[in-house]
Amino acid sequence: MDIRTLQYFVTIVECGNISIAAKKIHMTQPPLSKQIKNLEEELGTVLMERGPRNITLTDAGKKLYEYAQSIIDISNIAMQDIRNFSEGKKGTLRIGCSSSCSHHLLSIISKDFSIKNPEITYQIFEKNTFELIELLEKNIIEIAILRSPLPDSSSFHSEIITKERMIAVARPEFFSEDQTDFNIEHLSNKPVILYRRWESFLKNYFKSKNVSPKYICINDDARTSLSWAEEGMGIAILPPSAIYNTENNSIICKDIRQDEMDTAIAIAWKESKYVSRTLENFIKAALSFNNY
Repeated sequence: MDIRTLQYFVTIVECGNISIAAKKIHMTQPPLSKQIKNLEEELGTVLMERGPRNITLTDAGKKLYEYAQSIIDISNIAMQDIRNFSEGKKGTLRIGCSSSCSHHLLSIISKDFSIKNPEITYQIFEKNTFELIELLEKNIIEIAILRSPLPDSSSFHSEIITKERMIAVARPEFFSEDQTDFNIEHLSNKPVILYRRWESFLKNYFKSKNVSPKYICINDDARTSLSWAEEGMGIAILPPSAIYNTENNSIICKDIRQDEMDTAIAIAWKESKYVSRTLENFIKAALSFNNY
């Protein structure tokens, strides 16, 4: 089983028809059918049922299709990495980014890095922290922009590039008119909206301070928390970058003046992986962004 045979198999599956697939890859149908027949004999199982118009995958065929896609993706990435190595500053940088860190990523790139590396292109993978760590482990991405708290792992290296003071975001009616500073004691008995990433930390912190909010919504995206706050559902606890460029003037943002509530933004890359010159330059640019 080689990569070319897997590419043939994937093409047939995506076309749904062997004749159409043969035309797409500039082959005649008989040798393409023979390739699949040989693959089935090698694996000892039927991969697809041939109908008069379309093929239908067996359960084994569906499983192979999943593996084949991953193998082809990794193969393409490997080829791209080798080209990038030989070309120096040309190529593609694959970056993972938490949704609430996207503004920081853009600032790093636009501030200086893109000027010094005008021929670099970018693939951005927007996932949560745990998904980004998994992409790092699989070498799908080269580096990730993450928000604390970071999971413990000996397989990647991380560096904090900036810190932010958490804010309380809500409509004016949730705050006193004479309230200038804000601390978590003001959240007692108030409807609070939490991003699940910080749920455990915030609940434990509130408990340590004898603060008892009413948790009206716990969700998986800081943008969802912001939307609920904008609709007047409660007070969202967010980092300032999560509301960057919002045009809703109906909400008020209050700094939470407790250092323990600060959140850190970090870069992380796989410790054991070869660091290309392009990635090395990006890491230097990210670390120079440090402003805490």
